[in-house]
Amino acid sequence: MNDAAILESEFHLLNHDLPGYEDFELALALYEPGGKGDLVGEDGLRKAAIELLHDLDDHSLCLHHLPLWERP
Repeated sequence: MNDAAILESEFHLLNHDLPGYEDFELALALYEPGGKGDLVGEDGLRKAAIELLHDLDDHSLCLHHLPLWERP
């Protein structure tokens, strides 16, 4: 079992009412190193994690301070 699969199984035990829960759980379920085809790669998983943290009101990884044209 890879790290993403372990994280997915642990994450599934958490409160499903968390904001952004379903999007992050889906990203974990679709994770595959390299993200070929419809699968989510490292960048997609990172983006889903940052969005979940944002939804949970943790803005330490947000890009609010950057103008839109400078954001990745």
